[in-house]
Amino acid sequence: MDIVIILHVVLIALVVNVDSEESSKHLSSPFRLSKHNLLWDRAKKNFRESPKLDTLYKELKKLDKLSLTLKHLEDQESDEAKQMANDAKEVYLDILNRYGLHTNKLGQENQHTKAQFSDKIEKLWQEAVYSGKFTHDELESLEKEFKDHEKRIEDYRDLADKIVDNEAISDNDIRSLDRLSSSEVKQLQKNMKVKHHNISSHFLSLQKKVKERVSDVEGEFADDRVVDLWEKAQRSGFKKEELESIKQELRHFQIKIDKHNYWKERQYKMGQEINDGHIAEPEEHEKVVEKVREHGRFIKKYHATMLDRIHRKDEL
Repeated sequence: MDIVIILHVVLIALVVNVDSEESSKHLSSPFRLSKHNLLWDRAKKNFRESPKLDTLYKELKKLDKLSLTLKHLEDQESDEAKQMANDAKEVYLDILNRYGLHTNKLGQENQHTKAQFSDKIEKLWQEAVYSGKFTHDELESLEKEFKDHEKRIEDYRDLADKIVDNEAISDNDIRSLDRLSSSEVKQLQKNMKVKHHNISSHFLSLQKKVKERVSDVEGEFADDRVVDLWEKAQRSGFKKEELESIKQELRHFQIKIDKHNYWKERQYKMGQEINDGHIAEPEEHEKVVEKVREHGRFIKKYHATMLDRIHRKDEL
């Protein structure tokens, strides 16, 4: 039997044995996952006191517990854990369909879930879709930004192909008259560097936009490494006071990463100015290079130290 069907049957079967939780149902956020709370708010407006509301509440309660369990399994990175996580998403979409809780004006919410981008962008896109924290209009706007990013990558690859094709033209080739001069090739290579930098900066901007919305500490942890550390810490059995201390440390870590990104950007722009013939002050240039190294060393060391600290807690 399909795993999705099994999961769904388990959810329905468990509903029968769930004790009444009337007090929890009246809380503004009765579930642990925000996307389930968003669905619940939408359902309360749609169904009022309908019997559907009771059934949905119990299904969401079980799905909420299942999703939290799967978050722990995801760390194992096993094929089985990944498959179960995907199946849970399908159960979530099935609940959306059966109860008519779509957020868009055009039809199915799951029209957004089909793979449509390259791997790196697709992973970020799926994270935004399944977080439940973006409205339909926001997803449409984000989709346009992602497509624009893909177009930038295509333009970059077109330039690379143009250079490769040009190098393949021999002196005896009939196309030799159309071969680019060395200065034209250098200009193309320079354009490629600029495009590559812009693509990297644009991706970081998209990543920050999604991570800030998805993260439980919205607006604080944008970098993947910080978000990952915070999520691991929350699942590692630290006491409430210890978690507060870790969160404060991670805030400083995020600031350090932001500063590192600033100095890397400064170094890049200074390099561009030097390539354009502008003379940079040696002392200023060395200062920028040293700042990049200094922040880079700190980030690498702190990240390794914090990972070790969390792993040691897991082993207790």
